[in-house]
Amino acid sequence: KISSGATSGIVIDNISLSNSYYGIAVVSGNDLNNYYIGQSGGNANIGKVTISNIMGAPMYRGIMIKGISSAVEMSNLQFNYSCYVSSHVSMRMQSAIDVEISNSQNVSIDNMLTFGAYSGITTKPAYSSRRVNLKATNLNLEGQKAISLLSSGNYDIYNSYFFMVNFAEAAVQNEFRGIE
Repeated sequence: KISSGATSGIVIDNISLSNSYYGIAVVSGNDLNNYYIGQSGGNANIGKVTISNIMGAPMYRGIMIKGISSAVEMSNLQFNYSCYVSSHVSMRMQSAIDVEISNSQNVSIDNMLTFGAYSGITTKPAYSSRRVNLKATNLNLEGQKAISLLSSGNYDIYNSYFFMVNFAEAAVQNEFRGIE
């Protein structure tokens, strides 16, 4: 947990996440599940956030960015299964979002591979802002929903491959979409 006054930035590099519920969360607010819809706040300037060389098998959220006003740069992300036990496969296909971004206006992702998640990248509104600005390049997203854009903002998505897959018939909902 880092206070909002920190301005020197954050570097998270070379991390392996094995079966994490939340892998990495850089958020403003005390409750990861609360999006504080309609409330002011959520503009934490903590300096540049760099997240790189992350490999893992998140069960719920791999990386969560919420209410960060400083630049967030993510690169070389790889999410997959850590094992192929049916309960693990089902949970990941039904609820895992590998990268979730809310109320953050300067986010970039380069080189991301994801397999078997409910969603590779999802944006959501938070606080009084419904805006996310995202530049994403070199994505290989294979799952139920490659990208789910539930927030307004500017989106630049380049040089990417989306493959809708129902691995091991684990999806409960039949909402297979490249970009939603």
